[in-house]
Amino acid sequence: MQFTAASGTGGSISWLNQLHYLTSGGYGGPDPAPVTNNGASFSYPGYQSIGGQIVAAASTTAADGSTVQDCVTFYVDGVQSPSPLDPTSQLVSLYSNGATPHLMTGLATHESGYSQFHYPGDGSPAEPDVFNGIDGLWPYESNGGGQFIGLMMVPTTDTDAWDWTQNTTDGVNSTVYGFVGEKLPTAQNFVDWLTGKKKNTNVPVHQGLQAFSSPSAQLENMALVLYGQQAKGPWTQQFYVPVCPPPGTITVQGKNTWICNGATWYWAYNDPNLSDPGADQNVQAQYIFAAGTTGPVGNRPGLQYVTNSPSDPLFNGSADPWYDSNIQQGVLQQMK
Repeated sequence: MQFTAASGTGGSISWLNQLHYLTSGGYGGPDPAPVTNNGASFSYPGYQSIGGQIVAAASTTAADGSTVQDCVTFYVDGVQSPSPLDPTSQLVSLYSNGATPHLMTGLATHESGYSQFHYPGDGSPAEPDVFNGIDGLWPYESNGGGQFIGLMMVPTTDTDAWDWTQNTTDGVNSTVYGFVGEKLPTAQNFVDWLTGKKKNTNVPVHQGLQAFSSPSAQLENMALVLYGQQAKGPWTQQFYVPVCPPPGTITVQGKNTWICNGATWYWAYNDPNLSDPGADQNVQAQYIFAAGTTGPVGNRPGLQYVTNSPSDPLFNGSADPWYDSNIQQGVLQQMK
C-alpha cells in the first residue's frame, strides 16, 4: 500500500497511520501500534491478516512554524468465504489425532456457517454494521455485539477476528476454550471421576464402570456438549450418564463409591424424556442415583447440538430420537 503527500513549502513530512477495530458491541483489541514514517512517500505492506478503520495522517511544518496536517480515512475488510478462504485442510490437520478427523469442520460449520467474514446482514444472526454503517466483509460476530468471533466463534481479539488460521488454531488448541486444549480434557476428567481413575468429592465413583478409550467418538460427544448454552456442570447432565439397569440396585460403599448390584453399569444417552422414539427407558432416577441422593438429569440441547438429524449414524441410520427440524442440525451432520 502506497502513501504519498506533498508540502507546498517544501517542508519535511511525517506520517502517523493508526488502525482501529472493535466489533459492533465494543469487543476486540488491542489496536496495533501506529505506523510511522518520515518522507513524502512510502510503501507499507503490513495490512495482511488485520483490518478495520485506518486513519492516515501526514504532517509538516509551515513557514510560520505551525503544524499543518491532513488525513484520510479508509477501511480494510476481509475476503469472501469460502474462496479464497478454505479452512478444511487446516482444521483437519489441527485435529489429525482425533477419532473423527473432520470433526472440527463440523464444529466450525455449526458455529459460523464456515465463515470468518460476513457482509452486514447476510448472516444468521444478521451482522450489525460497524464503523457507523460502512459496508464491508467484517469479521463474523456472535449475537450480543460480537463477544465471540469468526470461524470457531472464539473470544474476540483483533488477531482472532482477522486471521482465520489463528482463529482455527485457538478454537482447537486453546487451553482456556479450545476443543483439544480444554473441552476434551474436561470430558476426560468426567470419565475419570466417574470410573474412579481420579477423585472428585462431588462425583461418585461407579465401581466397575468401563472408561471410554482415548481417542474415541464417545469422548468427542462428551466434549461437544461442553459448548455454550449446551454446557452443563453436574455429572448427571453430560452427553452420557451411567445407568444401573433393572433388576440392578445401587448401593453406596464407603463415602463416595456406588455399586450396581445384580447388573452392570453402562453409559446411556442422557435423554430422560422417555416418550422420545428410541429413548433409553433406563434413564430414570432410580437407575442413576443411590438411595437418598438425587439431582438433575438430562441435557437434551447438548444432545441436539452434537447429533440433530432425521437419520443419525449414532443410531445406525435410524431416526434420531431427539431430532428437531426447527433447529440447526448437529455438529456430526455438518462435517466437510
